[in-house]
Amino acid sequence: MDYEIKIALITLVISCIITTVIMPFFIPILHKLKFGQSIREDGPKSHLSKQGTPTMGGIVFVLATILTMLLFRKDYFFSNHGLAITIVFIGFFLIGLLDDLLIVIKKQNDGVSPKAKLLLQALVTIVLIIVYPELFSSNEMTSVNFFFFDINMHQLYVVFALIMFMAYSNAINFTDGLDGLSSITVAIALAFMAIIAYVQSQAVELVYIGALIGGLLGFYIFNKKPARVFMGDTGSLALGGFYAVIALLLKVELLSIIIGMVFVLEAVSVVIQILYYKKTKKRFFRMAPLHHHFEMSNLKESGTVLLFYAFGFVFGVLGMVIYFV
Repeated sequence: MDYEIKIALITLVISCIITTVIMPFFIPILHKLKFGQSIREDGPKSHLSKQGTPTMGGIVFVLATILTMLLFRKDYFFSNHGLAITIVFIGFFLIGLLDDLLIVIKKQNDGVSPKAKLLLQALVTIVLIIVYPELFSSNEMTSVNFFFFDINMHQLYVVFALIMFMAYSNAINFTDGLDGLSSITVAIALAFMAIIAYVQSQAVELVYIGALIGGLLGFYIFNKKPARVFMGDTGSLALGGFYAVIALLLKVELLSIIIGMVFVLEAVSVVIQILYYKKTKKRFFRMAPLHHHFEMSNLKESGTVLLFYAFGFVFGVLGMVIYFV
């Protein structure tokens, strides 16, 4: 596996370089096409200056990841696990791309409807079942570890997988609200997942994670404050699908909640805010998702981002402690 670590690091560097080289040419194209971000009117007033910043930057790091895998580990790419990752990664990328295109056309934050998005996510899951049926049929794969015991979900594992795809794609989408926030928090979570892949001798997952982290680091150069480009739903949904399918393949479905607790808290904060407001007509948080609450509590955007990086690292370490103990 030491050789695989070297390959993972090489794919990380190459994917980072590809993203870094392509992005300066891609951003002007987005400007020319007027693919600018629509900022929510009820969001922080400081974000209004970001109106019109090009979105759909996720296209570059997704394609850089795929291209790197094809160039350096084509055998991994076309393996069962590699195809499973690719199907979900590209499938959710396309859903996000459609969502972004509709938002740009309408000039408001109203893309694919929730029902249509659910149907499209279910379609991706069906394709995954057709291409890699073993993921949903063997007793080893359909068992879920609840830390102290395993439960075999059998046919219900398909539903469980779909819920994970939906949950993480939405959670990371919520997290993508500040310059540089989602790209690095996802990279941190994936780095800890890479440790698990190494321990399990899962070379395909390890190298694929390396390629994506490289793409995210390259993207961060252009997404850090002040952001020159946003990843959009194109990137955030793809990242959510990727994180979920990695968790499924490594059989750390519930542990992924600990490692990705930043995304979970972001999503939960939105749910709490909605339910609390419906019941009391008051806000539980100053603003949701959670990162906006910190922003509205007089913590600067850059300070909030650094705080969430720290949260992500701490939860990742906690996940490692739980995994190895």
